[in-house]
Amino acid sequence: MNVGAFVCSCADTCAIDLEGVREGVEDVDLVASSRLLCEDGLPAMDRLIDEHELDQLIVTTPEPRCQSKFEELATEKGLHPEATAFVNQREGAGWVHEEAAATAKTGRLINATYAGLEHEAPSRSVSREAGSSVAVVGDADLAAALADTAEVTLVADGNEYADAEADLEDIRVERGRVVSVEGRYGEFELALAAGVTEDCVSCMKCVKQSPDEAVTRYPVDIEPGTEGGPWAADCPTDAIVLEGTHRTIEADQVIHPGADPRARGGQLGFYTNTGSGTVAAVESLLEGTTKPKFLEFDMEVCAAGESSQEGCTVCVEACPHEAVERPRIDEVAFDEISCRNCGACTSSCPTGAVQLREPSNERLAREV
Repeated sequence: MNVGAFVCSCADTCAIDLEGVREGVEDVDLVASSRLLCEDGLPAMDRLIDEHELDQLIVTTPEPRCQSKFEELATEKGLHPEATAFVNQREGAGWVHEEAAATAKTGRLINATYAGLEHEAPSRSVSREAGSSVAVVGDADLAAALADTAEVTLVADGNEYADAEADLEDIRVERGRVVSVEGRYGEFELALAAGVTEDCVSCMKCVKQSPDEAVTRYPVDIEPGTEGGPWAADCPTDAIVLEGTHRTIEADQVIHPGADPRARGGQLGFYTNTGSGTVAAVESLLEGTTKPKFLEFDMEVCAAGESSQEGCTVCVEACPHEAVERPRIDEVAFDEISCRNCGACTSSCPTGAVQLREPSNERLAREV
């Protein structure tokens, strides 16, 4: 862990001697100071993070607006905002003590913060790249609401959209009924069943000759298992397969209104409701996401072990977000992007193999 301490006098409104503070800070890899770190000092801070390969920052500022700036900088440099710890050098030192005492105390506050971090440093972030493809099942209005920001595919799921009021001009409309959805955020696969293959040229011959409502016009499709007739055998491209044909489409996110949730607590990128919040949630995940690394996992401690026996499956069963799986009989894998930091796996694990990245009592004691 490479730690940098950055000291600010808030435009000299704090009664602290910057050089004296730097001399009083111990053990960290870098100590730098500025009279206005959140403004003039930011470019130098940016450069120093790279030069010294810092992955943990200690910054003296109690001001929320300034703290946000430093957290944003940390994120830009590949650190998670939690890797930025703050020390209150104003109310805790410079505004309540004379300069000598305030200078010494600011150094001690930084040293105490470092002592805690040395024992247990905050984690970095985890990221997943994704595209902007969204599959919407059977809801034209919801598909249209996302058309300006995402690459939307509307899966007809047996519905007729020839006279839809929603604007579907920029939306790909797929024939077929959803059989299953597999995968995870960024890698979903939808299995579709249809009575018409992709050889269909939308000549409308079957629509005109078939019994009422047996064939949808847009997209042209027939429910698998529909009773046939001369009209079904008269397709010029032999695209009608009454027993059904299957294919798979891919999407980064899926909206399947009314479907059974894939996970008890919801799965990242998979939605079963149509509220306004769904659109916002989808748009927030377009092109990928970055979030805190919540978990620490030690396979050597895990009761699943390496015995080629199934062993313990408690964490898999406990997770309400489909974030834990068993890719092999003696292996456990955590999807840290899908993790919601709920603690179900950590509270149920009988061996303590998986733990949340929360400050421990020992870390708090070391800081005190």
